[in-house]
Amino acid sequence: MSVEAIVSRSGETCLTSDVLIHVQAPTLLIVGENDLPLIAMNQDAFNHIKASKKQLEMIPGASQQFNEPGALDEVARLASSWFAYYLTSPQQREFFVHAMPHQINHN
Repeated sequence: MSVEAIVSRSGETCLTSDVLIHVQAPTLLIVGENDLPLIAMNQDAFNHIKASKKQLEMIPGASQQFNEPGALDEVARLASSWFAYYLTSPQQREFFVHAMPHQINHN
């Protein structure tokens, strides 16, 4: 069994730092803009992940719990777009790139 895509929302990445160098699956890290401790942890994790396709997204105005209006909706939009893109065949990916409201940076 292999992992084809990963999305982490406000992940405590310090708990997994020793395995991050082995991550090869496309990885999306999502943190709230106002969650300063987790931003630093996720930036460090981002630097350790060796996957060629990785991205760190900060949700504007959001805290760790994403209780702010629209914050969880944005998390869901980003995560579903990431999974839709990376869990489809290469032939179908062209469709998803054009259908996304915001194109994902794949590097």
